[in-house]
Amino acid sequence: MLTKIKTNIYNNYIINYIDYPKGTGKIIPLVIIESMAMCVSYLISIYLVNSLHFSPFQVGKLISSLAFGTCFGSLISGYLTTRISVTKVSSFGLFIYAVGFFLLSCVTSYDFLLIILFLCGIGGVFMMVANLTALIKLAGDDLMKNRIIVLQSVVFHLSLSICSFFMSYLKTEALKNLFFVFGTLLLFSGLFVFSIKESFSFTKNKENTPRSIQINLPVISMILPVIFFYGVIFSLVKIYFPVEAVSRFNSPFISWLIMSANPFMIIFFQPLLISKLKDQGNIALLAIGACFLGLGYVLFGLSTYLIPSLLFVLLATAGEMIVSPITKRIAATSFGYGNEGIGLASWKMTYYFSGVFGAIFVGYLGENYQNLNIWLICIPLSLAIIFCALCYNSLFSNKLRASI
Repeated sequence: MLTKIKTNIYNNYIINYIDYPKGTGKIIPLVIIESMAMCVSYLISIYLVNSLHFSPFQVGKLISSLAFGTCFGSLISGYLTTRISVTKVSSFGLFIYAVGFFLLSCVTSYDFLLIILFLCGIGGVFMMVANLTALIKLAGDDLMKNRIIVLQSVVFHLSLSICSFFMSYLKTEALKNLFFVFGTLLLFSGLFVFSIKESFSFTKNKENTPRSIQINLPVISMILPVIFFYGVIFSLVKIYFPVEAVSRFNSPFISWLIMSANPFMIIFFQPLLISKLKDQGNIALLAIGACFLGLGYVLFGLSTYLIPSLLFVLLATAGEMIVSPITKRIAATSFGYGNEGIGLASWKMTYYFSGVFGAIFVGYLGENYQNLNIWLICIPLSLAIIFCALCYNSLFSNKLRASI
């Protein structure tokens, strides 16, 4: 009995952390550096509100500038991954991001911050698309692609927990020093990655060499609207969730606990979803995930106590764990084999394009309609995701099952 339990734990859980293609270990350090830098940007609203005292609408426009930079960078990075080494694309992103962090450490002007966050968005997406493309091209089947996407998500959310600790405790000058340290780390990492020889990065399989782009229109027409509405929800999360976690409880430890509930749940439980994500019911799972996501954040916004807040964050996280990897894998495989970088870039471009709109829209609502509980807009957004998934599943069910 005990042996059977150990075997089940190994096959369903541990294997998702250790069974990866050869060459993955060379790319993971880049993913860790990328994730730490991206997480500081993800939590930048704490610094903008508590240290620089910008209004919600101003913060919304600053976050939208970050999103616009990522959207713009997505147009370029996906194409570059099919033409030059992914390590070179990643090194360009590291250099750009380093400049952004150096400037964040010494600039507080609102107008200049718009430009700086735009640069950070470009640098971040260059790193993310290049690193994730390198990992996915190592995978031989959809199950391994799911594992790799989850691995990247686990690294990101572990970094998010660490960064949320520093962002909760550190004050203005200490945060500026943190930005400078990250800028230095990114600069030296970029120099190292740029010097790596082509043969050291990873070995391409013959079947992973770039091929002609074959766009699956039914899948693209379903997945892009889903990503858009998903991105608007997280525009709200990026602006209000870190700030509300800090202000609601007025305790750095409790604020860190609230912000860490999401990453810890993803770290420990997302691998258990791997076997489900390979099934034919991906579209139905997508609708269920959207329901959990919207309901969780709405209830979090209505709650004022610690335990219910934690539980509702975990519910929303369960939805995120379903929606994010499914949509990424569908997007990555929607342009034909060998063009995963273009597919992932399309995911990022759509996600951050929605962020440009969503951040401004959410910031405007928060500043001009203060009596409105801003979290309530998650209801129509999650319903829109469910509608898109179920509608296109009904219209293109055969094509979707064949392609997914």
